[in-house]
Parts: sequence; C-alpha cells; structure tokens
Amino acid sequence: GDGQLQSPSGIAFLSNGTLVISEYEGNRLSLFHPGGTFLGHLGTNQFEGPWLISVDINDNILVADSDHNV
Repeated sequence: GDGQLQSPSGIAFLSNGTLVISEYEGNRLSLFHPGGTFLGHLGTNQFEGPWLISVDINDNILVADSDHNV
C-alpha cells in the first residue's frame, strides 16, 4: 500500500527536504514529505532492484540498480 516499503535499500534527500527511498523488491522509489506524509512513487517497474540513489545539486535523482543501469 501507499507508504509501505518493500526492502528499502537507499535514501537521499531533495533540497526541499523530501525523502527519497529506493525499494529493492518494489522496483521503485518512494517519496515522503519532511513531516513523514507519503507523496507518491517514481519509476515503478522501470528499475530492476534499485539499491543506490543519490541526488545532485539540481535535484536530479540518480539510481543504480542490480541490472547495472544508472
């Protein structure tokens, strides 16, 4: 369900404080407001086991997955 994580594997923060969590088994990213409210998913089924995420200076989210995609 919304806000429930499937094997969280990485975390990063956007400049506005939004928390981004990669979900290895969920094959997606979940976003949460700084206060903890679930905001939504990104990349559902576009990743194969995302395990590492980072955010650059422009708030671009970089994802490495187990299929060697970045």
